[in-house]
Amino acid sequence: MPKTAFRPNQHGFRFANYFVNTIATLPGIGALQTAGRCGGMAFCALDHFFADLPMPSLGLRDLAPSRVPPDGHPLADYIYRRQLDSFAVLSASKFITWTLAPDQPTFFARGVVERTRVDEFQKLRDWIDRGIPVPLGLIVARSLPDLGKNHQVVAYGYDLSADNATLTVHIYDVNYPDLELTLTQRRGESEWVESGPLGERWRGWFVQDYSPRRPPPDRRR
Repeated sequence: MPKTAFRPNQHGFRFANYFVNTIATLPGIGALQTAGRCGGMAFCALDHFFADLPMPSLGLRDLAPSRVPPDGHPLADYIYRRQLDSFAVLSASKFITWTLAPDQPTFFARGVVERTRVDEFQKLRDWIDRGIPVPLGLIVARSLPDLGKNHQVVAYGYDLSADNATLTVHIYDVNYPDLELTLTQRRGESEWVESGPLGERWRGWFVQDYSPRRPPPDRRR
């Protein structure tokens, strides 16, 4: 069970991803809202991990009634900047191409299932075996208006059954503070099942490009 030193209850935020924001307006579709700032929170958590800095201690009691730092707060603005960064990397184009891709291979293209299980799982193994946690882009949408339903998390470990039939990825999901969750897929199944309270099911996932940034000093006030 290879794992990095990253742990959700140590390197994750104390509050959940209750942010709401519009990242783009698409012609003929309208405002594209993300399901919070999952990519920004994932990138920020990794920033702190690689800088060996403690996470901000702000929790729900400190943030009532908004449950998250308000816009204009240094931490909220830092998370928002990193949210934009998470969509500016080359691999972020997969949020669109994989959303529109079929699950199973066709004559013209490989499907999301195979790309995840073969290509992306091997990329993940390479990083985790080197002790490096990575952000993942999770795909559930099947059309452009639903792009905001896709998600971003941090992967910090994996399991592979002896017969290679069951693949498991250990993740920090910013929607669930402090919980050590997993994504699991068994051979013959097309979806990855998350072990969280809602049992979300994802079509697939990919390893996102990521470069650390030093957290700003005023983020903790």
